[in-house]
Amino acid sequence: MLKPLEDLMTQAMVWLYGVTGSYAAAIVLLTVAIRVLIAPLYMVQMKSMKKMQEIQPEMRRLQEKYKKDPERLNREMVELYRKNRVNPLSGCLPLLIQLPFLWAIFRVLYNFPYEGTPTLFGLIRLNEKDPTYVLPLLSGVATFAQSWLSGAAADPNQRAMLYIMPVLIAWFATQYPAGLALYWLVTTLLSIGQQWIYPGFQPRGPKREAAAR
Repeated sequence: MLKPLEDLMTQAMVWLYGVTGSYAAAIVLLTVAIRVLIAPLYMVQMKSMKKMQEIQPEMRRLQEKYKKDPERLNREMVELYRKNRVNPLSGCLPLLIQLPFLWAIFRVLYNFPYEGTPTLFGLIRLNEKDPTYVLPLLSGVATFAQSWLSGAAADPNQRAMLYIMPVLIAWFATQYPAGLALYWLVTTLLSIGQQWIYPGFQPRGPKREAAAR
């Protein structure tokens, strides 16, 4: 099912390499092209996140008020969503639609038939694991920054993942070719940029969240 998409991305990689003469540049440009292509879906996801941010204080108030009455809490939460026209699942559909692209680029970069000695700055072989651990470390840091800006630090339910996910991403990046780590780093940085430029979206950390209460 994903074969046509994988073939298209492979051809794009070959063409971009022919234009730039660098596999690293080809990966970066292909990543940018994919992010531009799925940008409308990402914006829908960001809109859902923004709405959920706006009602977070009221959600916490209800959780505290009805913590001993789960049924009443559930009714109040449903009413809160209805009143604010929020669907907590609306951010999931865009993510699901993006998954085929993410899986296709993963397979393409994992199996890509590089020619010669594809390196990043002449130091890191893109078709091998990064022996310097630079890309895995940067990928972990970028993942942490994205989660922080998304408000994970201010949400008790997400706080554990704020620290666990970057470690997992960094570890995974040490297990696969460096080309994949480069892709993850670039796509995460682009996501951070989209969060900052999205109209009305305000990245939230603990201090900003406290001020909103």
